[in-house]
Amino acid sequence: MELLDKLNEDYKIAVRDKNTVKKNTIQMIKAKVLLESKERKLNNDDIIRIILGDIKAKEKAIGMFEQGGRTDLVEQTQKEIEVLNEYLPKMMSKDELRGEIEVFLENHTAKSFGEYISLLKEYFGLKANPKDIADILKEFIDKAISKLKVGGRLAVITFHSLEDRIVKEFFRDEYYCRRRRKKRKYCSSIDSGKGLA
Repeated sequence: MELLDKLNEDYKIAVRDKNTVKKNTIQMIKAKVLLESKERKLNNDDIIRIILGDIKAKEKAIGMFEQGGRTDLVEQTQKEIEVLNEYLPKMMSKDELRGEIEVFLENHTAKSFGEYISLLKEYFGLKANPKDIADILKEFIDKAISKLKVGGRLAVITFHSLEDRIVKEFFRDEYYCRRRRKKRKYCSSIDSGKGLA
């Protein structure tokens, strides 16, 4: 059964059973599907992406409701998320995902965290929760130093002006010494590793 057909069928059942939470939740998703289907024909994966986007928005809303002390809205939104989860395919567990991401990182490179996220989302498609992907990628970043190969280097550029200046000067000096083969007073300190201090 197509996902949209299942949503329509479950909507009728929710109306019949007077299940207000399920009826309203499905109705909201159907409205979003209808809106997007005016521009192009949607398949099951497109509908799943709409549902995932709605879940993400509701999870953010829960945080705001908790800050405002609105436990009633927290409970209602959690019930809505439970309804939406019924229409999602079985996602990979965090342990399964962690192993596959580790292999992926060994064979792919990117220039930024955001680029890695995009590559991983494309790689896993709808088999993995995007939030789990981001959480696991952060774990690997935290362990980046231990992942360095012997003789490897790790550069950290921060937004703190002093640290940023020091790192930029180091790269500039190293480029000047090694690439242009010029003799400058700071070259020996770079070669010995003292320039890192």
